[in-house]
Amino acid sequence: MLAVWLAAGPRSVRNGADVILQGLFTAVAGRWGPPLFMICLIGGGLWLVARDTRAHGSRPQEQVFLGMLAESLLLALAFGSWSVASLRRARAVADAGRWRPSPASIGGPA
Repeated sequence: MLAVWLAAGPRSVRNGADVILQGLFTAVAGRWGPPLFMICLIGGGLWLVARDTRAHGSRPQEQVFLGMLAESLLLALAFGSWSVASLRRARAVADAGRWRPSPASIGGPA
């Protein structure tokens, strides 16, 4: 949810792989590049799950998903609140005019 919130607007927070791959898809497909990138990403993930399920002949166990959910919640609590608070502080200071972050410092184009 934080990633979706931070991805909106001209100063979105992105990692290097996202920048490279979306740039490639945008160069090839134009404005249809980002949606095509997401379709390929989701399709690739579904293909990997289907391949693994066929190879091992078993369905994913509920315990595995519960463990993954617990891990995600723990990581979100540990790091998510810190990053949201940091972004709020940075925006509050920037709005006060004391500091203007460069687009490169928050993941935007340099």
